[in-house]
Amino acid sequence: MISDLPDKTESRRSARSAASKPRIYQQAVKTWPNNRRDKRDTAQGLVLAFLMRFKQICNHPSQWLGDGAWGESDSGKWGRLREIAEVVAARQEKMLVFTHSAR
Repeated sequence: MISDLPDKTESRRSARSAASKPRIYQQAVKTWPNNRRDKRDTAQGLVLAFLMRFKQICNHPSQWLGDGAWGESDSGKWGRLREIAEVVAARQEKMLVFTHSAR
């Protein structure tokens, strides 16, 4: 246990998914290799890699696309994070953020 950390405060907030996300998910799915020639790639490793891609898209599409756009309208989570961070910053507090996808 780390003694200088405050008690955990949990705030459950829902956020709407951006209209562009289904298209981006489909783009990610199309990169799934149909013919794995490299035997070093295990099925488990491949599945984990794709789960990470989908989690990145869920957080914000720019995290996976690497396009640097980071538009708030592209991710409901991004907008919610800004709202929470503004409150925390106004109090001059610090925060540690974890996200979870229900689906």
